[in-house]
Amino acid sequence: MNKKGFLLLEYCIALMFASLTLFIFQDTFLQSIKTCQKIASDLEIYRVERATMSLLRENIDFNVDMVEVQENASNGTIIVCQETAAKRKIYYYCSESPSGKHVMTLYQRIKVDDKSSGINPLTAPNVEVNAWHVEKLSEKSFLLAFSIRECSSGREKKFFEVINLCNGIVL
Repeated sequence: MNKKGFLLLEYCIALMFASLTLFIFQDTFLQSIKTCQKIASDLEIYRVERATMSLLRENIDFNVDMVEVQENASNGTIIVCQETAAKRKIYYYCSESPSGKHVMTLYQRIKVDDKSSGINPLTAPNVEVNAWHVEKLSEKSFLLAFSIRECSSGREKKFFEVINLCNGIVL
């Protein structure tokens, strides 16, 4: 061995071993990258579901006198909530996103008498609501079933939630 440093042959041998190691574990690296992408997609789906359901539960559980489940041909099932605050209704429904990508988005529309409606999307632009169904279970509860798909990966999860009203009734 040269006392001033490594020889070119030693560099070539080290490079050959590094290349051989990468070649042997290539499938493992690619599989771990795919797994990380699936985990990231699932985390995004669960994040959207938690944010949506916490907002729905917060608004509906305590602040609503009456919940009405309506079937609509264009928007599917609509939840109409009459709040305890005078002259205020909140609508939850799915509709096509205005972005033009044919992505279904969950919306919240707040209507106060004598004022124009405010419409807010509840789901992120990178996720799509594939299914949205609401079913009355009793006078104090209803079942909310929906499916969320992450657009870039195509991963989809279904969620079912029973929402119980503390102060109101379900029509």
